Amino acid sequence: MNRKEFETTLNGWLNIGAFDDAAVNGLQVEGRDEIKKIATGVSASAALFRATIEWGADAVAVHHGLLWKGMDLAVRSAYRERLALLMKKDISLFAWHLPLDAHPEIGNNARLGKALGLGQLEPFGEYHGMLIGMKAKADLPVSELVKRLQKLVGDPVIHIPGGPPTVRGVGIVSGGAQKEFMQAPDAGLDAYITGEISEYNVELAAELKCHFIAAGHYRTERFGIQALTEKTSRELKLEARFFDLPHPYKGKKRDCTGGAWVGRGTVPFLPPECREAGKRERGTAGQWERRNAGRPVGQTAGQWECWKTGKQL
Repeated sequence: MNRKEFETTLNGWLNIGAFDDAAVNGLQVEGRDEIKKIATGVSASAALFRATIEWGADAVAVHHGLLWKGMDLAVRSAYRERLALLMKKDISLFAWHLPLDAHPEIGNNARLGKALGLGQLEPFGEYHGMLIGMKAKADLPVSELVKRLQKLVGDPVIHIPGGPPTVRGVGIVSGGAQKEFMQAPDAGLDAYITGEISEYNVELAAELKCHFIAAGHYRTERFGIQALTEKTSRELKLEARFFDLPHPYKGKKRDCTGGAWVGRGTVPFLPPECREAGKRERGTAGQWERRNAGRPVGQTAGQWECWKTGKQL
């Protein structure tokens, strides 16, 4: 397939002109004219490019590309290495950011909602005047929602409890959309799913009475590019392959007084009932202090327990 035809077709599928995006959507690096094999991945990286070169790709399509508005234009360091890998082998790079989040059929949020078994998906989550996420009606225990999500992404997720035990409405905005959390309770939703978490989300969950669930930026944004890979193969008759590279996000599941939550790395997130027992809200493993429980300084995050409840964290 001709490269220009490929670009025009996918730009049309994803309606890129409708988005005010920080990313450059569409063609980012021009390679050979003909495309027979298209490799895909979540994020542009030297590791992805090396893997696709070995596979013999003519082009690479990703969700997170190399070109962003306002970026430093100097071609150096990791950016230089990535460009060199592509240009040496005459490989094109395509990227679609917000258009691949928002698409009602093959977008990250639509596909994640469907994979979770949620019904009646509708646009949700305003960003730069556009709705890029999805909301859905539900009727299931929050523990079941967390279980399904964890099974889908393949790693523990961070659940900050705040809403009711039974979830009736769920908002989904993949990736780094923790700032959009406040839109969920405003829309009458009981739970909000995104990729990343910030410190302020912990208190907001309790104050807004809405569950906050973070499942990893990379992990929540595999769904759209995988769907685009399948559509490209099926409709354009190209050989297409998704490369799911190892990613360092790993969570550590904890439980406290029946409320599921997760600490990521060495920075655990404690729900209010744990904090009331005298534990610090934040801090690296080496900064944990003796409080009312009288535990010694220096224990790792994974060793802390809600001692009064008798439940292992």
